[in-house]
Amino acid sequence: MSKVNVGIYPFDESFVPVIRYKELFDKYRFCLFINHNGNILSEEEIKDKSTYAREYHEIKWDDLDTNSNIDVLLVTSNVEVLDCDVALGVIEKYCKKGIEIWLMGVQVTFRKRVKEICSLNNVRCKMQDDIQFENGMIDYRNLKYSLVQQIIETPIVSVAGVVPVAQKYQIQLNLLNNFKKDGYKVVLIGTGELNELMGAYSLGDVLFCRDLPEVHRIHYFNNFLKEIEKRDKPDVIIIGIDDPLLSLSSRHPFNYGIYATELYSAFSPDISIISLMN
Repeated sequence: MSKVNVGIYPFDESFVPVIRYKELFDKYRFCLFINHNGNILSEEEIKDKSTYAREYHEIKWDDLDTNSNIDVLLVTSNVEVLDCDVALGVIEKYCKKGIEIWLMGVQVTFRKRVKEICSLNNVRCKMQDDIQFENGMIDYRNLKYSLVQQIIETPIVSVAGVVPVAQKYQIQLNLLNNFKKDGYKVVLIGTGELNELMGAYSLGDVLFCRDLPEVHRIHYFNNFLKEIEKRDKPDVIIIGIDDPLLSLSSRHPFNYGIYATELYSAFSPDISIISLMN
């Protein structure tokens, strides 16, 4: 089966792990990386700007092709920190070429404007939910849950950090990759944005897909894990913990570790990995 050629916009170094573990995305070939103003980045430009790439000597850059024709422009949540008119202009340029637009983690207001551009140019605009359903994943938005804590018997590995940027996603993908190589069936509920493209779940989508009070969120996530255990029967579940474990200082409270507290109240990990600064 031929792979779908994908361009990522806007590309920043947080997506270098996607290149490092590209074999996990078996249906997709990431071949174009596009910066904020629409310029296509070369391998040298990515390496120059990336602290990650210098560490990953084993990265294979053979998929990178600045002359490649892409099937999909994958727009990430980073687009929302850009000048809106510039970003929409870049997206429109690809729409006019008939290229499908996929929105990953993009908020409602920007999403609406992109959909309008896609509609005017008669190209499809696909969301994370569309990909999730195509992959036959659990519909967590309509999951029925009870306020009864379920016992999760499947081994769970959690990956948390003491600060927001502590390379948690690389650790999650490294674990997933190595477990799969050793023949284990794994479910990842991760902190990255492209999880749906490899049949995994994005933690933020699962945890905040409903407007629920704290206690209900805890039981809901616990019941979601039980549903995964019953339906998919994995050998191991990897969970990336959103946000840091606790406040770093009075100037850097980082949501006070509330989300981490909620998640660890929903399950007990068998192995807990804590990622430190640097």
